[in-house]
Amino acid sequence: VVNKLHEIDSQFRFFQMELLAGKPEYVVTHHESSCRFTFDFSQVYWNSRLHPEHDRIVKLLDPSDVLADVFAGVGPFAIPAAKLGCGIFANDLNPNSAKYLSQNVVNNNVAELVRVSCEDGRSFIRDVFIDHVTLPLRQTITHLVMNLPDSAISFLDAFQGVLSTPVLIEHYTRMPMIHCHCFTRELEEDRARRVEQVLGHPASEDVCIVHVRSVAPGKEMYCISFRLPREVALGEVAES
Repeated sequence: VVNKLHEIDSQFRFFQMELLAGKPEYVVTHHESSCRFTFDFSQVYWNSRLHPEHDRIVKLLDPSDVLADVFAGVGPFAIPAAKLGCGIFANDLNPNSAKYLSQNVVNNNVAELVRVSCEDGRSFIRDVFIDHVTLPLRQTITHLVMNLPDSAISFLDAFQGVLSTPVLIEHYTRMPMIHCHCFTRELEEDRARRVEQVLGHPASEDVCIVHVRSVAPGKEMYCISFRLPREVALGEVAES
């Protein structure tokens, strides 16, 4: 039995816990969307209330898609998408998340479709466009999900110049969709403005703003989806 304290690790997002009774054993197995997830609840982020959002994003995908999950956690977006047949690049900065993500990839029999990495999200965004998915060969990323609502918007500048070399851009007749989660108390137009300020360009194509859940009084979680502007993808690479 544990008591979840109010503090949350600012870098890796897991909650601090107080053991009230029993043994300090926090490794659990959770079933969601016909997938099995094993993880140490004291060392990684997991929120079962996001199950509808995990399902919603996966339902936007086709089996031929390639999804890059910038803040993948233990795989609640990546693994169901791989089971659909999508190629997956899944990244998380937390080494424990990456460890359990790799384990879950194997346990759910999708190892041939998922590439796991453990690096900063900004570096991942810049690196992932130069890779490709085999089995079968897929050379373009079609969707990116950024589920780090505290700060995902601040990473959008990393998309500047990601397709600036001719060998990359020739494969992209259509730009990928970005699904960026955020916490906000603002009006819809203000949320879009925050995205555009960091992106450095208006996000005007295929824009969709979805309310995900109420987190606390006056604090809402949204997902802002939009197509990466070609002008941004071809621009100057953002500096760290």
